[in-house]
Amino acid sequence: MKHFAVKSGQVASVAYDEKTKDMEVTFNNGGTYTYHGVSRADHMKLMAAKSIGGHLHAHIKGAHKFTKKGKK
Repeated sequence: MKHFAVKSGQVASVAYDEKTKDMEVTFNNGGTYTYHGVSRADHMKLMAAKSIGGHLHAHIKGAHKFTKKGKK
């Protein structure tokens, strides 16, 4: 997946795979999480949000299973 840098106090970059519906989020602290079962619409809402970190916490975390990849 190709990561795209975002402007956020918490999130460094986001990647999305439409086939698997996996969304990778790399945080500024270096940790990377893959959220599973994220729809394309939910990914687009995240990318358009005024606060990416706030949107992630309010709408993605807790709503989707995830795996942690660790730090870079």
